[in-house]
Amino acid sequence: MAKGRGTLELAYLSFDVLEPYRNDPRYHFRYWDFGVDMGIGDDAYLDETELERDKISLSRLGFAYDLSGYTRTDVNTPIVRRVAAFYGDIAKLTPEHQQRWQSYQVAEGDLEVHPAWWMTQMGHWPDGIGPFDHLFQELENLNVLWTGAFGEALFKHTDRPQDLGWLLRPSQREWDEFIVQLDKQLSDNIRHDALDAAGALRQDKNDQNLGTTLSRLAAFLEGKGIDAANVKDLMRPLRKIRQARQKPAHALRTNITDKTFVHRQVALLEDLNNALTELARWLSTHPKNRG
Repeated sequence: MAKGRGTLELAYLSFDVLEPYRNDPRYHFRYWDFGVDMGIGDDAYLDETELERDKISLSRLGFAYDLSGYTRTDVNTPIVRRVAAFYGDIAKLTPEHQQRWQSYQVAEGDLEVHPAWWMTQMGHWPDGIGPFDHLFQELENLNVLWTGAFGEALFKHTDRPQDLGWLLRPSQREWDEFIVQLDKQLSDNIRHDALDAAGALRQDKNDQNLGTTLSRLAAFLEGKGIDAANVKDLMRPLRKIRQARQKPAHALRTNITDKTFVHRQVALLEDLNNALTELARWLSTHPKNRG
């Protein structure tokens, strides 16, 4: 800033600059689809034994992308995601944290800031929502529609956990943790009571227990006359997440770096949201949901 950088000029940083703040319980860390807020919590801020250098906050961090190697239809192509921060905001950090952030700084290169984040920073309303907001909006929609049709909410909760968001680094461990969190919002979150209220069976035609909520939901949809192939397509992303969660639970995993994890996360959320939207569209045709 002293050398002439503008307050609203952007510095770009490696995404893992955020990792210590997400993992440190002293800080509140909240994901948005297009950015992040983080800051020292009240208890730590008021604690005289905490170092003054660590009492910091940043609330306007955005995301920037290098899509030069990206092909939308090929999940094996990389998406490079960076943190975008205004120089005027970084200048307000303590000197120790400024030095740390500078060590993560990267060249601008082919980076472009996310347009929705940039619109909000420039005082405009963003057009549309991101995939995580879309996911939890669909969970709310499904609860309303299931309640309207059968008198019970389908999901136990529809609030987004603050730490559920984009991978901070493209590693196997980050991917596995994301999958576990996501499955907790889906198969673990479906209420058996809601399936009972809809008349979903607990056993198949061979008197075998269906067991999981996903199996009961699939059998229920087929029982309502939906083509088996369509049900399979609808359930595929939900089952994919469930199966991916079971892999780290039953095997020793090597923590590897794979730049395609970022793209795979985007593609998985897109498929999942499409499936939930189709389920909501079908539920909206129920006679009790005409309004």
